[in-house]
Amino acid sequence: MDSRFAGTAVGVGTSRILGRVHSVNLQFKDQFFSCSITILEDDKIEFLLGLDMLKRHQVTKIVEYIFLKH
Repeated sequence: MDSRFAGTAVGVGTSRILGRVHSVNLQFKDQFFSCSITILEDDKIEFLLGLDMLKRHQVTKIVEYIFLKH
């Protein structure tokens, strides 16, 4: 973990950022996605996928297709 990216995450609430892991392969079923992960001190949320990562891997297009088709 790269602690140079430590700081504070601000949104609906705040949480301390401990650092970042720069390259992680996430697997969803048979698909792999490469991304970086920001590690938060807060343990209330296990995992949060950012809109930027979803757009980069075109997941938003898949979700849009599913909701508009049905």
